Amino acid sequence: MSLVLTPLPGPAPIVPDRDTVDSWSLASLDAYLDAGDRLSLHAAAIRAVQLEQQGAPHLKVVSALGGAEMRAARIGPDELAFHVARLDAYSNAHNLRGWYRYTDRHGKHTIQVNKLRTAADGDVGRYYTHRLLLANPADLPYWVVDRDTGRTVDRYATAAEAARWIAAAEGRPPRHRLTPGPLHGSRTVAAVPVPAGLL
Repeated sequence: MSLVLTPLPGPAPIVPDRDTVDSWSLASLDAYLDAGDRLSLHAAAIRAVQLEQQGAPHLKVVSALGGAEMRAARIGPDELAFHVARLDAYSNAHNLRGWYRYTDRHGKHTIQVNKLRTAADGDVGRYYTHRLLLANPADLPYWVVDRDTGRTVDRYATAAEAARWIAAAEGRPPRHRLTPGPLHGSRTVAAVPVPAGLL
């Protein structure tokens, strides 16, 4: 299997021996910590290549590439650009969707890997329903979320409405047909007969 990843940079960086770090020098300690971060990044990048060579599932490879990219973001823009290109190359080669990049509320570069899909999957599995707990039904507590972007695309009062929207958007019939039960719409609970000996 030929690799589609951007080739790795040269050999692993050398981390200076901790004993040579001058505890009184901030620059010396920073250099030591930076070298450790670069070594960790290199190991993560190598792991992604190994997974791809082994024919690992897309989820494992993308997660490894995403992990390396997030480490690279902490080091600098050149490293980040290199690892962004690696993840994009793999994702584009396999036409993968179901993941995205964003900056979290702390300003951290983050990769969110959800349910990966190939072109053969189409949009099946793209959306899911998120329910806001303790929400008033008038507030439309059932949110439809796009796994490709992480954004809410619509809101509904019931799970059934959200499921119908998802089925239509994904081009498939609804998974579950909700039919009214015997107590649907009733405000009283009827007695249920129990066979003798079960109580």
